[in-house]
Amino acid sequence: MTLSLRSVFRRIVPSSLLRWGGASLLALVLGSCGEAVVAPAVVKEVAVSGGGTPLRLAQSAQLGVALRGEGGVALPSVGVSWTSSDASVATVSASGQVTAVKRGTATISASAGGVTGTAAVPVIGVQRVDATPDSVAVIITQAAQLAASVTADPGVTVTPTWSSRDTTLATVTAAGRVTAKSALGVTWVVATAEDQRDSVKVRVIPVPVASVAVTPAAWTLVAGQTVQLLATTKDSVGGLLTGRVITWTSSDTAKAVVGSGGLVTTKAAGAVTITAASEGKSAGTALTVLPPVSQVTLSVDTLTVILGKTGTLVATPKAADGTALDRAVSWSVLDTLIGSVATDGVVSTNALVTARALGSTTITATSEGKSKSAVLRVIPAPVATMTVTPATARLVMGKTLQLSAVPKDAEGNALGNRTITWASSDETRATVSAAGLVTAKSTGAVTVTATSEGKSGTAELTLLIPVKTVTVTAADNRTSLLPGQTVQLSAVAKDSVGTPLSREILWSSSNGLVATVSVSGLVTPTGNGTATILATSEEVTG
Repeated sequence: MTLSLRSVFRRIVPSSLLRWGGASLLALVLGSCGEAVVAPAVVKEVAVSGGGTPLRLAQSAQLGVALRGEGGVALPSVGVSWTSSDASVATVSASGQVTAVKRGTATISASAGGVTGTAAVPVIGVQRVDATPDSVAVIITQAAQLAASVTADPGVTVTPTWSSRDTTLATVTAAGRVTAKSALGVTWVVATAEDQRDSVKVRVIPVPVASVAVTPAAWTLVAGQTVQLLATTKDSVGGLLTGRVITWTSSDTAKAVVGSGGLVTTKAAGAVTITAASEGKSAGTALTVLPPVSQVTLSVDTLTVILGKTGTLVATPKAADGTALDRAVSWSVLDTLIGSVATDGVVSTNALVTARALGSTTITATSEGKSKSAVLRVIPAPVATMTVTPATARLVMGKTLQLSAVPKDAEGNALGNRTITWASSDETRATVSAAGLVTAKSTGAVTVTATSEGKSGTAELTLLIPVKTVTVTAADNRTSLLPGQTVQLSAVAKDSVGTPLSREILWSSSNGLVATVSVSGLVTPTGNGTATILATSEEVTG
């Protein structure tokens, strides 16, 4: 019987024995002598899995591999060798573990039986670091702020770190703030993000004089006076520098000279500039030298001020040729009980003088040793208005009325110790005494006037016939009341011939426990007994 190789192979070698621990699958075939021969199976495909996912620097990932033979039959993953297309980007171990080395893409290959499968492994990270500025000069013990920007692949966020190559010269914080130490020199400060870095050159320099300031910056003096100037040196950030050499010069030594310590002595009128210089930097102060005061004049020789008010006295300092000078003036008052300046010694050409008491004193203005005095005369306030009270009144013939008058100043303040004269417009009807007591002599109208210092006030008086009798009558002529009852009384004031008078009636009860009476004459009993109800007008009772 004739057998084909395929049938012989399948009969001799069961499918369960087609697994081999070696490099490839073995197949049994007949040799020329009829003996069985084992041959390796052919690998048709190598598939690598796990690639394509980006790795960060130093990160590792395990790749997988699958072998397939004829007809897609899965073969054991044995005898596989691994390689990287760029070991500087990513390395791969014999077991297929990939480790990222630097940014880029490496192709990882797995080979078996002459067949190779690949997977691309991208490594992402920082593309570059840019530190700014390129170089910086930092003064000893001072600081400067550096900056670093990171350019990275999408999805990558890295904060740069800072380091100094020589911390004896400069240190740097995590935020990039570099501080110069106490030694001079040059070092580099490095910004690093993953495997990228950039450097800033740092020069530690001494603190130079950046500016000179002179105080006062401007000054005005009188010829012969001195002024002490002060010069200060500062660095570029305004820090005060000490121990620096300062040279002083005058632009015109005929007008002013300056000593090595900055003391200026003025010599003649004019303008001069005093300059202080240090390490090539300088500043000046402008001095104006003025002629001295020769005399002081005042606006008035006598200043008259109302008591409690203020007045102004103006002083004018003048040069020898009579030219008015803009100079400080101090003021003094001989008797401060009579008058005062706003503050004794105040420096102003205008003196605000306050009158404090009646009398006279002396006010003196002084400027640069020259003085002038004026008399201050304090007078009482004049009467502006006169007020008489009562302003209107009714007065019965033969009676008296005391009037009062108050003189006032322009602001309405009452004035005391003033002479007041009184006068009646018709002394046949009423007279008035020097004290303002009015006596009614006959009926009619009269005006009483009070006058002081030309100002007058008046009272308008109506003179009346006196009440002779008051007649009281009760409604229904009732003179007794039961509890709860009331009775209305009426009263009429009359003159001596019985003529009714229109006068005010005042009601009263002799015993409020028995009966009360209202202002209109309504009587109300309050208890048992007898009470007398009285109606009074101008001291006449009925």
